[in-house]
Amino acid sequence: MNRLLRRGLLAAMLALPTLPAAAQPAAGPSPESISLARTMLAKMSGDPTATIHQLGGPMVGMLQQMGISDPDRARVIVQEALIPLLANHYDELLSMWAKDYAATLSADDMKAAIAFYESPAGRSLVAAAPKLDQAKFIDLTRWMAGLQPEMQQRIEQALKAHGWENN
Repeated sequence: MNRLLRRGLLAAMLALPTLPAAAQPAAGPSPESISLARTMLAKMSGDPTATIHQLGGPMVGMLQQMGISDPDRARVIVQEALIPLLANHYDELLSMWAKDYAATLSADDMKAAIAFYESPAGRSLVAAAPKLDQAKFIDLTRWMAGLQPEMQQRIEQALKAHGWENN
């Protein structure tokens, strides 16, 4: 496998979230717990449109990694094709998240979280979340970029150790 292909594969893998195996009870959370979780998520997340639009930058990068090198074209595709698609399916994501939260947190914990997000401090946190999320993403990107040379070296060492460097 040539160096450019390995780097492209690594970049694509790092751009995708890890998908852990979900450990949910066989019966799943109750409808009441899911309803509480949806309420809590609505309080936590603020405006769904803003949440979806925050994905625009990372999606432009993803398209560039996929071969659409012109950032202006990638932005147009994100804005005209991908953001509307995500907006149309956002409720599906919210339902998945609600099930996860309901399976993880007790009803009392979710009620307490809802109360917090309805408080002045909670509303301030929600208002600051987009700026904090952007800062965290920038920090994560810088951190990963700083580790990229060592990651590449370790990938090459692992490939060589297993005799896979020519595959």
